[in-house]
Amino acid sequence: MTKTPHVSIMKLIKFGSQYSQWSDVRHLGVMAWMMVGMIATGSVNLTKWLSHINTKALIAQSTQRQLSRWLNNPRINPAKLYSPVIKELIAKWKEPEIYLSFDTSQLWEEYSMIRLCVVHQGRALPLCWRVIKHRSSSVEMSSYQDMLKRASKLLP
Repeated sequence: MTKTPHVSIMKLIKFGSQYSQWSDVRHLGVMAWMMVGMIATGSVNLTKWLSHINTKALIAQSTQRQLSRWLNNPRINPAKLYSPVIKELIAKWKEPEIYLSFDTSQLWEEYSMIRLCVVHQGRALPLCWRVIKHRSSSVEMSSYQDMLKRASKLLP
């Protein structure tokens, strides 16, 4: 497996461990390697990450299964892991204002992913998100209510 020179796995593990308590430290390691793959490829495609992930597995399929199991593990709560990171970011916010944006994406013409994002320097950083079964990216405001409640706990 090739190593990504610009991304230090140890720095990612240190970053990931400072904000959240992990019930199993191996989960943190897998997340860090997935971050390496995502950063190196600029993609959320698991198979594209494989050449950037250092693992003991002898075949790529085993690594891909490990990543898939991590993503589908009910003991891993992405919002619980992500919330402390975003809270820390917002706490250090130097701008006098915070701009928020709603963003929706259509998935397979069956689901809609709704995001509430902080907009900064032309980028949208998700505060919270939700996937609903909905055939259109035009979503009623009532669908955003839960996200607005969660976001209110993250913002000062």
